[in-house]
Amino acid sequence: MFQPKALLLLLALSLTSFASNAAELVAMDDLNTADDAESYTFQNPYVPFGVINDWVSFSITAPRILTAGIDSGSTIGMQFSEFDLYAADRITLLASANFEMGSPILKYAGFGNVATTTEYFIKVSGPRDALGNYSGYINLVGLPPVITTPDPIAIAVPEPETYAMLLAGLGLMGFVASRRKS
Repeated sequence: MFQPKALLLLLALSLTSFASNAAELVAMDDLNTADDAESYTFQNPYVPFGVINDWVSFSITAPRILTAGIDSGSTIGMQFSEFDLYAADRITLLASANFEMGSPILKYAGFGNVATTTEYFIKVSGPRDALGNYSGYINLVGLPPVITTPDPIAIAVPEPETYAMLLAGLGLMGFVASRRKS
């Protein structure tokens, strides 16, 4: 017997499986030295109607400067409302994208000292009212070396008591020298 409720449930489950696809991260370069640049691309080839809510993960092993961007494969009906960098807990917001230039651009240089491999996430979200896709990139470059200048050499400035003792000593030596001549 045909059951419309079962058919609707099956259809809803299949649509939610498409909607829950996370963006795939494809590594283009996986060298992880402190002075090496890394480039990654990611994409979601099928974005259904509704809301985009994807997490893109990447890991770093040394301090980096991040630049990331995203672009819609369809110019109709797709908007990005969030393109933000999160810590591994997916709660701590580290940086938000700049939306002023059209497609969002994310820049972040605050990774600091990274002793071990650390995972980060970029959240991509926004409304979608037509089928489409998007792709993006993550560029990581090593931080420039920190050049420290040595502290200037401290010049000791004697205190007034030191000058007084020096003058008293010179005076005493002069007195002794004049007594020896006589």
